[in-house]
Amino acid sequence: MKKLLLLLATVGIIFTACEGGFGKEENGGTPSIPKIELSQQSIEVEFEPAQYTVDFTSPYSWEATSKNDWIIVDTPNGIAGDKELKFTTLRNEEEQERKGTIIIETSDYNLVAELYVIQKPFVPTMTIQPESLIFESEGGMQEIAITANFEYQIIENSGWLSCEKTDKGINVTASLNTKFEERTAEFSIFIE
Repeated sequence: MKKLLLLLATVGIIFTACEGGFGKEENGGTPSIPKIELSQQSIEVEFEPAQYTVDFTSPYSWEATSKNDWIIVDTPNGIAGDKELKFTTLRNEEEQERKGTIIIETSDYNLVAELYVIQKPFVPTMTIQPESLIFESEGGMQEIAITANFEYQIIENSGWLSCEKTDKGINVTASLNTKFEERTAEFSIFIE
């Protein structure tokens, strides 16, 4: 009976020792290859400047660098563990999307991960209030409120109107109308 119990105990030890094999590391298997794991491989950002955060895990101390001058890495390095990569994008002035890359790497084992940043194109928007003005025959000055997400210039060539750009829009001044007929004029606003 003692031999049978000893034999069963030996077989139980052998099965326990073989259970790990090449399985998960916590089960005694072969350790997984260390790597930097990003919560996402790419991120789409707005054309206006803003700060963004992407979660990642690194098994070692790390450094993050941008390959593009319009992406500024706000957390350039850190220690091992679960981390947040913070970065700021500058305004995209072009009317087409642009793509950039942030590289996270470790000096140990030369681990590298790349985060791809896709920035939306610039979309010009403008509101003008009011869209038309009416002056009495003696002329005068009126203000047009303009809100725009770009710098603009005004072109007017009627000869009897003048436009002055202000912080809130433009001041339009009409000269005295000495004729007995109505006159009209248009002016244009352009992106600088």
